[in-house]
Amino acid sequence: EQRIIGLSPQGSEFANFEKCSQEFPEYRQTIMRWVQQTLNFLDRSKVRELAKEALVRNRLDEAFLIVMVWGYSGDARGPARARRIIEEPNFEQSLQTCIEYLKKSRVREAYESLVTSGPKNLSTSFATKMLYFFCEADSRPFPLIYDRRIFQILSQMELAVSKTPVLTGKQYLDYLELTASLAQKHQLSLEQVEEHLFIFSGIVVGNYSWKRPVDFETLD
Repeated sequence: EQRIIGLSPQGSEFANFEKCSQEFPEYRQTIMRWVQQTLNFLDRSKVRELAKEALVRNRLDEAFLIVMVWGYSGDARGPARARRIIEEPNFEQSLQTCIEYLKKSRVREAYESLVTSGPKNLSTSFATKMLYFFCEADSRPFPLIYDRRIFQILSQMELAVSKTPVLTGKQYLDYLELTASLAQKHQLSLEQVEEHLFIFSGIVVGNYSWKRPVDFETLD
């Protein structure tokens, strides 16, 4: 639905840095720098840029936080949830392990290091956002975001890879294989496939009079 108003889903988001600063006063200097760099708006390219800058400095906590700010845009519970995750004793080690696996394009292991053996409360939706922003552009398979909206639309389209929004490592790879096959079939990039899924989810589950069934065949 956001395409109608000129925005793509999970594209440019208002960044609630003030709420983040209240929850994480120890990061206030970093957060104020982000405010100056972004003017309170984040798109995917800027999130990736800031996350990569943090990773180069080995500030895994800052890389996590900038993804959190974008990922939880509009959800006031986000900073408190992020606080619970970042305070888990295995938080930093899990992220470091994830990064090392991503460098080797071992996406399943990177995913499992966050979701299966990672910090409590870190599940598929947010973990896949981290994989998406932390990976290299030429990573194959390329990790895409999988959240409740993707789960709902794939179920609606009878393309579900699981019965719940929380995926095992194998199911996440199944999702990546599915998106790769859709990209090839419809001559789209992987990120275009993901974008269409988010758009489809708004059409199908949004409270709009123009809700209707959708599928990739309508793009041909």
